[in-house]
Amino acid sequence: MPVPQLTPPGHLDQHSLLVALTPVLLCLITALALRIIGTRSAAQARAALLLGMMSVLAALGLQALFLLPWGPAAAYTEPLAGGLVRVGWLESGSALLLGAWAAWYWRPWRGGSSAARWSLRVALGLALPVVALPALAIAAFADVPAVEGRRCWLAAALAVLVTGVIVAVPQLSPDCRWWLHGVTLAGCVALAGRGPWAIPLVIALVAALRFW
Repeated sequence: MPVPQLTPPGHLDQHSLLVALTPVLLCLITALALRIIGTRSAAQARAALLLGMMSVLAALGLQALFLLPWGPAAAYTEPLAGGLVRVGWLESGSALLLGAWAAWYWRPWRGGSSAARWSLRVALGLALPVVALPALAIAAFADVPAVEGRRCWLAAALAVLVTGVIVAVPQLSPDCRWWLHGVTLAGCVALAGRGPWAIPLVIALVAALRFW
């Protein structure tokens, strides 16, 4: 006899999704706040760098907690948000690796990156292995050499097209969504993979396709 499933009030059923995306959202909110505040003076620039550093370290710390034996990587056994978000040892570990890489590679005090862009790049690294939206890879194309511009447009069109299919076709199973995500990331690497995000994109597609 089927048992009726009750949805808890107040959208509490989305709690797991919010937990899974907390590190990404923390970096995104910080980047938006830094963009709004601006850095019109040296004091504001130092404050923005401090805020960005606190946000990035907090996001990476939260992502590391996911890998505890009793953390979300072990507890979440089913995809979230209709299969668009997946938490597990491989996905969460890859997100921590890519987030830490982005935090170190794009550190503002090395020059060439603002605190807001730093937070955005860390958010991208954290999101690629856990969110099945290949359009996210478009953000990585900003760091591809200009000579690859035409190929980047082709890769971006491919990513947007597949993302539309993933989101607009509810009949797709979670596994199918993630295979489409991984294959599209592979196409993005092939078409515009000469920038610094090439290896991170490969790591994200391995996490998406789960070769083992």
